[in-house]
Amino acid sequence: ILFLKSEDLKEDPAGVLRRVYKFLELSPVSDEKLLQIVSRRHINEQSFLHNADNGDKFKMLPSTRDLLTKFYKPFNQKLAQLLGDDRFLWDDIYHNESVERT
Repeated sequence: ILFLKSEDLKEDPAGVLRRVYKFLELSPVSDEKLLQIVSRRHINEQSFLHNADNGDKFKMLPSTRDLLTKFYKPFNQKLAQLLGDDRFLWDDIYHNESVERT
């Protein structure tokens, strides 16, 4: 099983795609093809809603963040331990005041 963080995909999409291709034992993709793939416009529900008439970004309520943080903490700790990767503790995310979904 390959576990990926969406933050890594956003930060280094070509690098993540290379990892996926390697994990799936697919032939490597040329840098030119990777550039074509990562340059495509990406649309998801949140970006669609953000561009709606209201123009508001969606922010998580602090009480919601606290609830989710407490609920998922033991699961994230176990996942980070199993994967040997502390990035899955999400400490960098939990310390932000609010989350903007883009």
